[in-house]
Amino acid sequence: MAKVFNRVQSPSDYLTYLKKNKVKTYSQLNVQDANGKNPIKDCIRDTLMKNQLGACGYCGRSLSREIGSIEHLNPQSAQKGDSLEFGNFLLSCPQRFGTCNHYRGSKPIYVTPYDANWSEIHVEINGTYDFAQKSDYEITFDNLNIGNKNSTIVNKRRNKIKEISEFIQNLEQTTVDEQEIGAMLKRVLFDENGLYVDFGPVVEDYLANKRYSKYLIW
Repeated sequence: MAKVFNRVQSPSDYLTYLKKNKVKTYSQLNVQDANGKNPIKDCIRDTLMKNQLGACGYCGRSLSREIGSIEHLNPQSAQKGDSLEFGNFLLSCPQRFGTCNHYRGSKPIYVTPYDANWSEIHVEINGTYDFAQKSDYEITFDNLNIGNKNSTIVNKRRNKIKEISEFIQNLEQTTVDEQEIGAMLKRVLFDENGLYVDFGPVVEDYLANKRYSKYLIW
């Protein structure tokens, strides 16, 4: 059940625009329609929102179409020729959130949510998700300022896990069966549009590796 985002196909509107306009660099996507919107970047953002279920690909906070920032996994400054590759895009927290895209800048990250072993980033220590040792995973999160060095994010993540764990434990003391607990848990982790609430992916991964996995019925 560990959340690993899939590399989805490039939206057809995006591919058509690239071909028609012979776009060479990401900066050439800065176009506006009559309403002052950027239909191409909106197309990219919408596809990423759907694939990531509305969560930042790094810290797991809830995003929206308006505030999600299109991140390049391989930074544009690396000049690897993949600044326009859809598989190099990820939706993350914008700079004004003060983490993820802002702190990352052009710093290297060694693992991404597209990696099959992404869930190994979440190493449990004393019931919380912190890092056990220096590794590519810790370097990645430190370079995004959402690892051990950022107590705010760590505490919010810890509190969310504690909140949901206690929620389940309280339900287990009632006559509610597993299916009902699973349905209630789904309503807690996802909003009415089926998108994650804050830190939803982190909590889901935590539950999947505990005895609570039986409640993950979706």
